[in-house]
Amino acid sequence: MSVPFFFFSYARRDRDRYLERFFTDLREQLEQMTANDEISFRDLSDIEPGDDYDEELARALGMSRTLLCVYSPWYFTRPYCGKEFRVFLDRQPGVRYVDGAAKESEKIIPVLWLRKKDLETMGLPPAVAQYIVYSAGPDHQQEYEELGLKGILRRKGPRATAYVDIVQIVADEIVTRARQNPLPPLADLKSIQAVPSAFEAPPSAPAVPPAPPAADANGAAAGASVPPATSAAPGGPAVLVPVYLGAGEAAIDAWNPFRKEYPGSLRTLLRELAAVNRVSSQDLWLGLGGDPADALAVLRSATARNQIPLLVIDPAHPWAQVEPLLSQAVADTGWRGGILVPGDGGDPGTAAALARIQGVLQPADADRVMFKTFTGSYFAFEHVFASMLTELQRRVVAGGTVQRQVAAPGPARKPFITGPRQEARA
Repeated sequence: MSVPFFFFSYARRDRDRYLERFFTDLREQLEQMTANDEISFRDLSDIEPGDDYDEELARALGMSRTLLCVYSPWYFTRPYCGKEFRVFLDRQPGVRYVDGAAKESEKIIPVLWLRKKDLETMGLPPAVAQYIVYSAGPDHQQEYEELGLKGILRRKGPRATAYVDIVQIVADEIVTRARQNPLPPLADLKSIQAVPSAFEAPPSAPAVPPAPPAADANGAAAGASVPPATSAAPGGPAVLVPVYLGAGEAAIDAWNPFRKEYPGSLRTLLRELAAVNRVSSQDLWLGLGGDPADALAVLRSATARNQIPLLVIDPAHPWAQVEPLLSQAVADTGWRGGILVPGDGGDPGTAAALARIQGVLQPADADRVMFKTFTGSYFAFEHVFASMLTELQRRVVAGGTVQRQVAAPGPARKPFITGPRQEARA
């Protein structure tokens, strides 16, 4: 991975055409200033299908030179935004804390996206960001605070002097701070799952792993809960197994029922939404017209591992190829999980296709198979999918198969199943 000038840290709920315009304008300005096309890292743009989302995010946070934060009320409520903020605080050895507020943090650059009073009404920014402030220069600071950068762009357009000048100011700050006292790469950050959000509590020290506890007489760490040796795959309900039906992997990677609002594929979107809910995704695809037994075998295998199997169907696929698999999946009692059918609400054929699919799904055991059909907006889908994922996790924990504990040295421990906490970054 190259060394980006900035990591773009934002809340998904703030993502719209105005944020896209600002990001594009800022990138273009920096490319002209630096003669460099490796300018930024952004999760939606720079994580390829098949990449490990959390690993790539951690690598980018450990390599990027600065953190560009889009300050809004949503930003300070999102756990992943807080984790990104915390990583950059910890990467700067000169940062010190006064009553929980970070000082001398030159590598974090905020942008006031909405009005200043929108933040102040909610008691934001939090204490940790009290001294990490935004600036639009003396000519535009008052307007910047009254409208926010989004307000300026929406009311006056991308050619407005205030907007153009603020983009230039932000670009200058990024280049200057990136080149002065460059941060060494943080090569050992493999995941940010365990990194606490900087916004949840005032930090007093970097989030470093604690020293391992002393071992007890049996060789186990004192007070530790040692997982049993079983045949189950690690992760359990922290692993989502989406099974996509399609004409080929390239076709599945191009499938996106939310293309007007989301630039990536549905496959990428589900992986991202799973990651922000602390769930990894091990997706695969199956060709249309193949043997339904292949798909059922995958669903049964995930069920046996206490994972979350999810059959994902495009309603635009030929019904003659979808129906045999769907019917067998409904009738097969060897698996439990979900069936997701997201359609393009603007496609006139979607309603008829969904009606046919729902007709097949009606006989399904609702306690065994949870199904959702969806034709709404991308933003609504985020919440629908998060709710579905949480319910599927609950079902795995409540009804999952506890694997037989095999003989192993050390004290006996009871098998257990746990599910991750739900955290959404919208």
